[in-house]
Amino acid sequence: MLMAKNPCFSFYAQDFLIDTMRWTRTMQGLHICLLAESWINGGLIDDKDKPKGLDEKDIKIWNKIKDKWVLENSYWKNKKLETVREQKNKFNALQKTNALKRWNKPSLIISTECQQDKNIMPKLCDGNTKLLPIVAMPLEYEEEKENKKGVIGEKKIQPLGIEVVSLMAGKAWQDEQWKKNITYGQGIDIPQLKRWMALFNASLCNDPMPNFNEELYKKLFGGWLSLQRSKGRKLANAEIEVQEKPLEKLYI
Repeated sequence: MLMAKNPCFSFYAQDFLIDTMRWTRTMQGLHICLLAESWINGGLIDDKDKPKGLDEKDIKIWNKIKDKWVLENSYWKNKKLETVREQKNKFNALQKTNALKRWNKPSLIISTECQQDKNIMPKLCDGNTKLLPIVAMPLEYEEEKENKKGVIGEKKIQPLGIEVVSLMAGKAWQDEQWKKNITYGQGIDIPQLKRWMALFNASLCNDPMPNFNEELYKKLFGGWLSLQRSKGRKLANAEIEVQEKPLEKLYI
């Protein structure tokens, strides 16, 4: 049995509801249970064209939702779930590599002699009778730490900027199916969607983010909008344009 290295995975509520919009609650419930089992075991063991362990009622439901799964090497797998697994494994590997780099970094403490008393820093003791003073940390190292803030690996990630965010927002706006799904799922109309996107763009432009593209914009916006609405936040009333009435001539 394959065991997952990660005990949890991200669950995007909006994506799930859109993907299973026409499903019954029973179909959705079985799908979630199978996703959890697949995440833990690395897939669902095949048993005559169905996951092993399903009863007769579950098999009838499985036949309705199996298009979300593929059979690979005698295991049923969900493509989206496996993509998330791969991303998390890559992220964990990167974190491990960075941690090893930090632990294996040469010490800045320079000492070649120590006191005769071996209870004092015994690992640095070489049998001599003097303890050299600890060399102060160079100023350059402090600057290096400061410069590495917001750095992934060796490359410093710059803020996205309003131009990049606006470009990706424009591409997303051209996707009519995406707009339809968002407005339907959130219960809003197109003008409201446009205003929500403007607020989201303003909040995103100062964030550093690698590999930012249209698809990532769509996913981030969907999660952000769901969060705002779950907190009860609403759009302010739109300003009403009032035409100025021309001044009337005063006769005296």
